[in-house]
Amino acid sequence: MKILYVFLAVLFLSVQAEAQSIRSKDVPDKVKQSMESMYPQASKVQWEMHDGMYEAAFTVNDQKTSVVFSNQGEFSESESEITLEQLPDLAQYYVTYHLSSETIEEIEMETDAHGVITYEVETDGGEYIFSAEGKLLSQEMEDDDEEGDD
Repeated sequence: MKILYVFLAVLFLSVQAEAQSIRSKDVPDKVKQSMESMYPQASKVQWEMHDGMYEAAFTVNDQKTSVVFSNQGEFSESESEITLEQLPDLAQYYVTYHLSSETIEEIEMETDAHGVITYEVETDGGEYIFSAEGKLLSQEMEDDDEEGDD
């Protein structure tokens, strides 16, 4: 089951690259209402649409967050940028001792529609997915040939 969640997280990230910006007035009322009820403090929300899903991106308390909803306003998943210190202890240990030669580009906490939390650490060498407890679930190494494959 955990592999399914990791797959969905990776799929979500790859689909984001194909997202299309849209204006707030083009977002269904149900979606905006769900967003406002979950994050009433959010302002300057930027909307994107991809594969029939609506993504709201915003910053609250200096934390970048994005939330995905169906066209009926049903919550699908969220991602929030966090710091290394906000990772579970086990994940912090892994990053500190196993990834010390890599540059951390981004750390995110991801929550799916079932409330399952995972953490993603993106480095210049790859992406690492950790469970809510901090256990390494998967890693995807950066492909050096990717840039030259145009």
